[in-house]
Amino acid sequence: MSGPGCYDPPADFAPASFRRHAAFELEDDDEVWVIQAPAGTSARDLRGCRFTVADDDDAVGVVVDEFKTARGKKYRMVEDGKGAAETLSIVRAARDGSNGLETARAVTRRVTLMRKVRGAAGSGGRREGDDDDEGDEARGGGGGEEKRAAREPKTPKEKKRKRDKDDRKSSKKSKSSKKDKD
Repeated sequence: MSGPGCYDPPADFAPASFRRHAAFELEDDDEVWVIQAPAGTSARDLRGCRFTVADDDDAVGVVVDEFKTARGKKYRMVEDGKGAAETLSIVRAARDGSNGLETARAVTRRVTLMRKVRGAAGSGGRREGDDDDEGDEARGGGGGEEKRAAREPKTPKEKKRKRDKDDRKSSKKSKSSKKDKD
């Protein structure tokens, strides 16, 4: 197809080629995990890491392990529960050569990795030894408001907001004082 308004690829254009990856074979006792990791995390970061998981269903949504990668990145791992894993499965091309798909294996566990932030106690749950006040400000609670209110604004935008707020307060005071005089 050619003509006005139609796209013509450049002369050196080569269409993309697709590779099929061989479906991996699993033993009956092997587990398939879905690991949800932060953007920028590569499989190379996690290679060789050892971590523990909880065997009970009570560990859903709490930090089940913390670990450090060989590159020095610290992570917390939160188990998402069996319900999250049951809704996922691995799909591969059909073995009979047709264009269809087939389910290769059900997912056993789904876990979420979160980068560990210095001073934050973790949003997934509490761990033994966590201080009650540690990281509360990072989670949006526990006294952070008083600290923010007490500190002076740093950026020009914060300074403008403070000026505007102060102006509104002073105009309200002047209006109320005029009413008192009358």
